[in-house]
Amino acid sequence: MKVSFNWLKDFSALEDINAEEVARTLSLKTAEVEGVEKRDSYLDEVVVVKVLGVRQHPNADKLSLVRFKYKGKDIEVVCGASNVREGMFALYAPVGVELPCGISLERRKIRGVYSEGMLCSEWELGIGEDKAGIVEINEAKWEGRSLGEYLGAGSDFVIEIDNKAITHRPDLWGHWGVAREVSAGYGIRFIDPFNSAWEKEKRKELLKGGSSPVSVSVQPSSGCYLYCGVALRGVEVKPSPFWLQQRLRTCGINPINNLVDIGNYVMLETGQPLHIFDLEKIRGSKLIIRCAEEGERLVILSGEVIELSKSDTVVADEGGALVLAGIIGGEESGVSSSTKDIFIEAANWHPSAIRKTSIRLGIRTESSQRFEKGLSNKSAFIGLARAVELVKELCPSALVVGKLERDGEDFEGEPKVISLTLKRVEELLGRKVNAKEVVDSLSSLGFLVKKEGSGGDISFSVVVPSFRGRSDIEGEQDLVEEIGRIIGYDTIDPVSIAFQALPKKLSVLRDVEKKVIDVLMQRGPSYQVMTYPVISNELLKKCKWPLKDEEKLYLKNPPSLERAVMRPSLVPGLIESISENQKYLDNFSLFEVGRVYYPCGKYQGGNWCTSLASEFEQVVFSFFSTERSLIGKALELALEAVGRVGRGVQVCSFSEARVRGGGESPIAGINFLWEGIHPFESEVLVGEEGSFLGIVFSLHPLVAREFDIKGNVAIGLIDFTNVLKEKERVIKYEGINKYPQVIFDCCVVVGKRVRAASVVNTVLNLGIPEISRCQVIDIYYPGNGEEKGLKHITLRVWFEDVEGTISEKRKEELSKLVVDGLERGGYPLRRE
Repeated sequence: MKVSFNWLKDFSALEDINAEEVARTLSLKTAEVEGVEKRDSYLDEVVVVKVLGVRQHPNADKLSLVRFKYKGKDIEVVCGASNVREGMFALYAPVGVELPCGISLERRKIRGVYSEGMLCSEWELGIGEDKAGIVEINEAKWEGRSLGEYLGAGSDFVIEIDNKAITHRPDLWGHWGVAREVSAGYGIRFIDPFNSAWEKEKRKELLKGGSSPVSVSVQPSSGCYLYCGVALRGVEVKPSPFWLQQRLRTCGINPINNLVDIGNYVMLETGQPLHIFDLEKIRGSKLIIRCAEEGERLVILSGEVIELSKSDTVVADEGGALVLAGIIGGEESGVSSSTKDIFIEAANWHPSAIRKTSIRLGIRTESSQRFEKGLSNKSAFIGLARAVELVKELCPSALVVGKLERDGEDFEGEPKVISLTLKRVEELLGRKVNAKEVVDSLSSLGFLVKKEGSGGDISFSVVVPSFRGRSDIEGEQDLVEEIGRIIGYDTIDPVSIAFQALPKKLSVLRDVEKKVIDVLMQRGPSYQVMTYPVISNELLKKCKWPLKDEEKLYLKNPPSLERAVMRPSLVPGLIESISENQKYLDNFSLFEVGRVYYPCGKYQGGNWCTSLASEFEQVVFSFFSTERSLIGKALELALEAVGRVGRGVQVCSFSEARVRGGGESPIAGINFLWEGIHPFESEVLVGEEGSFLGIVFSLHPLVAREFDIKGNVAIGLIDFTNVLKEKERVIKYEGINKYPQVIFDCCVVVGKRVRAASVVNTVLNLGIPEISRCQVIDIYYPGNGEEKGLKHITLRVWFEDVEGTISEKRKEELSKLVVDGLERGGYPLRRE
């Protein structure tokens, strides 16, 4: 949010404090400031000069050479204005000045004569539309003084506050509230023009009189706390005065006309958004605040036609919707150059209702951002009264017609009172605090504080101001935080906490996670990723994830449309990460540990039971390579990981697992119907008690193409929830064999549908005591020719003997036993 330093001076006695110091104090005590920038410096640099002489340009008929004094020196500039004459007072922009029209002045030669700056027109100075002639100042008293002094508005500094730091503080979305914080931070006087006396006077003024030409009605469940408005007749639409335009521009809003500008000005000043109707364009005599009808259409101020939903709130007349409540006005009822009578609206809307509609329609406005934070009802009255005040100031002929109309809650709600003891303040802050510091700190922020008791038994009764009470200040901890930041956290002496630090035992789940992560990290360079727990429908569609819309878990208030669905698996996010990382690496491994979310823990009768939501812990890992199949490597890693946590595991084919599960239960959250699993390169991990512990598979080319993945991908997934259901094996430790292992590699030729695990199990089940391990190290598909429909599986077998070193002769004997066993099982060796 952009804050004008000059505007803050209207509310805070900042005479001896500069903008950089204010920014520093705000960062320390209130919210992070992103930067400070000087604006409109030309207002201090452009000066009023008296023209001493005018002569014809020697090389141009339509140009003149104008002479005057500036800082005691004779200056001559080239001028093309027809109204320049000797003796007049004009506005001079010297070399080096940057004007709002985009001109940056420098000494330059114009038709052979050097010009030292320029005399300026209204348009060049941003104070009017006249481009033909230069500005003429009618009074000699302004000679030598700046344009800013003449206009009553000088250069300014913009303090930019990080919006994320004030999402919980609706009062800081206006200069009035920011000035209160600055005054409290420095302990200086806060100038409150909207105090109780002003408010009492405005209520007396606006609540008297006859009936308004427009009545208002708030329907139940419309998402509106309060709606109020005032009608005025006899307004004149014209440009706003320069001081108002300048303040809007400083805060990033372009001036339009005096009425629209007043609405924006009040929003930036008080934090309360407004809307102004052309009274003549309201059909009938009643405004109704209601839920939109499904499919109802509205042409908004930008000219775009939007289609509304029943969850949206609108302000409507007898003919239909006029305003998308709290977000943007409609084109049909807006103010135009011919407007004579107006109705000013001020309201307070339900924050989540505004946010949902804003996100759904993709319309984010200054108004919606403020209503999302949760404004007070009192803020609506202050904003409305201030707008009426400004309309009367800028349009003296304007008259209020009838009294203020309102419906919904009262302006003043039940005050929130919180009790607090001095002892509790000291406990939470960790330093001694006196009662005066408590009272002064809270009072400077607008709280009403009553001290009770004395000595060591002092307490306080604190009334929370309306602009902080809806959702910000809830209990004593919030009050202590307010006290701490005003007296300064830097006044708290850092003291080491004295306690005995005991190692905390990991939970069973975290212990299992740690062991699995250790395996993943030890087996080679593997990078851990952390993807969002909420994903988009588009990602699920891209993955071809077989989940119906009613089976998904949607967030009630998603942060964005791209983050609306709770992830049913870690796999889609990992595939997206693989797609991104392949741009930089040819071979890599990724893994992620996290929770996944299902509508329910059971899958009954072919349908998800959506009455409950369940979450489960998983780990998913992947290998990417542009060269070869990786399924064997992934399977070995998955088996080692499950074995490391002391659980027994068997391997079965995907089709076999589907039969075991009755064709319904998913494996670790992956449905049997998912197209991303390669049908011939997939293995399922099954526990000793029959539960599915995980799955290893090659990513199907159909899904890989959706993500433009140009390599081989193997993915493994382990479901910690099911792993923990399995009984932990009693691990028997044996000493490390002091004799070396010997390795035997061989390659068998099998059909494409033969599982690699079957070949490995054949070797392990030969009953040869010297075989300690067997794994797949490569799978090759020959393609066309005589071996079409076949694949080559390369095995590595480890032999070891605890009695002694295996001789070369014994190795040959063992190798022959392995080969013979494979051939008996139907797995012949590949012949050259």
